[in-house]
Amino acid sequence: NRGCINNCNYCSMRTMWKSDPRPVDDVIREIESLHTKTLVFYDPNFFADRNYAIRLMKRLRPLKILWACTATADIGLDHELMTLAYQSGCRGFVLGLESLNAEALTHVRKRFREPDRYQKIVSNIHSHGIAVQACFVLGFDDDCEADLLALPERIRQIGADLCKFSILTPYPGTKIYAQYEKEGRILSKNWDLYNQHHTVIRHPHISPKRLDAIYRDVWKRAFSWRAVLGRVLHSPCRGYVRLVLLGANIGFKFVGIEHSYR
Repeated sequence: NRGCINNCNYCSMRTMWKSDPRPVDDVIREIESLHTKTLVFYDPNFFADRNYAIRLMKRLRPLKILWACTATADIGLDHELMTLAYQSGCRGFVLGLESLNAEALTHVRKRFREPDRYQKIVSNIHSHGIAVQACFVLGFDDDCEADLLALPERIRQIGADLCKFSILTPYPGTKIYAQYEKEGRILSKNWDLYNQHHTVIRHPHISPKRLDAIYRDVWKRAFSWRAVLGRVLHSPCRGYVRLVLLGANIGFKFVGIEHSYR
C-alpha cells in the first residue's frame, strides 16, 4: 500500500498515491517468491487499515520471517497489534514522531499530537520485543533553537533504538509548498537541494544557515559513539536484531549527512 490515509501538510505521499492496499494473497505470494528470511515493508503506514494489517500478519506468521515496517506513533498504544506483529516476525517499527512540540504537530496536521506520550509509547513497543527508529523533522514554524538542540538528549530519554533527522522540505504538490510559495518563503528551486539535508525555506525565527548548522550538530551528537553504544546496549532486542541495530547506528554515523554536504 503506497498511499497514506493521513493528511500531514508537508508529506508528499498522499499527493503521489491513493491508499489502495493490495490483496493479501498477492502480498504473500510475492514474499514467498523472494525466498528471504528478512523483509522491510516500505508502506507509509503498515497499520493504516487495522483489519487488513491483522489479516496480513496472520498470514505472515507461518512464513517465519523477520520483518520491519513504518507506522504512526499510536501503534504503541495498541497492544493487540503489537502482539500480533511480534508473533508474525516483526522486530522493528520506524515511527515518524517528527517533533517534540505539540503545537508544531498540530499546525502541520499530524494525526497523533501528543509528544509527552512518546516515552511511554516506545516503552510499550519495547515490552513487546520490537525496536524503534524515531524520525524527526527540523524546521517547523513552531521550532526554536533550544528545542532542536535538545533533540539528542530527548531521544535518549525517550529510549529510541535508532534515530533519523530531516530538514523540513516543501515538495511541490504538498500543502506546505503551496503555503510557502504564496508567502514568498521558498528560497531555492534547485531540486538538487531538495534532499532533506539543506534548508530551502525561510523560517520565521531561524536563519537558513543556522538551521543547517543545527541540523548537522544534532546529527553529530545523536551519533556520537557514546550515544550509539548507549542505544544499542540498552535496547531490549537481542541476537540478530541487536546486530542489525548496531550496524544501522554505525551506518548513520558514518554515512548520515556527510555525503550530502559535499
